[in-house]
Amino acid sequence: MNQAKSIKAMNDSELLETLRAALGRADEQRQELKLTEAVVTDVEAEIRERLKASGKWEAGCGMKIPGLSVNVQQKYNAAYDPDKWDSIVKWAASEGYTHIVQRRLSAGPLRELEIGGVALPPGLRVEPYLDMGIRRS
Repeated sequence: MNQAKSIKAMNDSELLETLRAALGRADEQRQELKLTEAVVTDVEAEIRERLKASGKWEAGCGMKIPGLSVNVQQKYNAAYDPDKWDSIVKWAASEGYTHIVQRRLSAGPLRELEIGGVALPPGLRVEPYLDMGIRRS
């Protein structure tokens, strides 16, 4: 960002004005990106339909022009029976395959348990941190 005045040299009002202007530009850019992404989504859907309609929706097929190629690729998603989740996690842990389970915790529900008096097991905790909220009016 090319600022006429160094951010460090700005007074509080100038700093907040600079932030407000930057947030406004960011909003405009996000809107433009959203519109562009919508075009990409629509075009990708049309290409997918055309490949399917022409019998080319199989691995190794595709379309290309100079500078751009679209190829159908075989990919894989992990799938599981939700009713079996607990046994799958236990199996992964007992067999040493914990790397297949994504380690992500939700702070909100954990905090609710904590507030509700549920004792969390050793090694599990909710850690507070400070953040900054910005509101434009």
